Amino acid sequence: MRFRFNGGLDCPDWVLTQIAAFTDIPSESFKTGCNLIVHHLKSNSTHWTESELSSITASGPLDVRALKAALAALSFIFEKASKYECVAKDLEAEMLQLGMSTERVKELREIYEGCHEELRRVLIKNFPKEPSLSLVDVAAKEVANKQIQRLTVKTSDGNSLQLALDNDQLTKLKSELELALSTFDYFAEST
Repeated sequence: MRFRFNGGLDCPDWVLTQIAAFTDIPSESFKTGCNLIVHHLKSNSTHWTESELSSITASGPLDVRALKAALAALSFIFEKASKYECVAKDLEAEMLQLGMSTERVKELREIYEGCHEELRRVLIKNFPKEPSLSLVDVAAKEVANKQIQRLTVKTSDGNSLQLALDNDQLTKLKSELELALSTFDYFAEST
């Protein structure tokens, strides 16, 4: 099945496993964990301190491994839902569909509603991007009895680059770019 919170893709099995386990986490620990995840995502931090982990386990004993797995799954849910602009109502419906308990879904939705717009802005800003390329000129040349295409491209940050490709390399580059673009067909059809 395809889920909006995950960009129209299926939910990974490891996340499904954790969703079922969220019921075993005390309510206060779940809410504290969600709030800390949001804080970590906003600050682009991946390091968890002992005091943060202790604050989550304060309302009930939790296995450290199980806690870390739950935090990873919740982080995945918050990050993907925010990046893909999943509205809280859809996230709620999808989490229920995936087997999350009604109580946990309400807690998750409440926290998500309060942070998803700001979280999306932060995540998009922090997303690593390479400069885009624009083709400026193409010139054919023969080098060592081989036809070479010299492409001059300009990057979005103002640099100019020259690439030399033989016809086989150029054909392969075109086919790989077409394949990459075709992966977005699903999104174009669903809008």
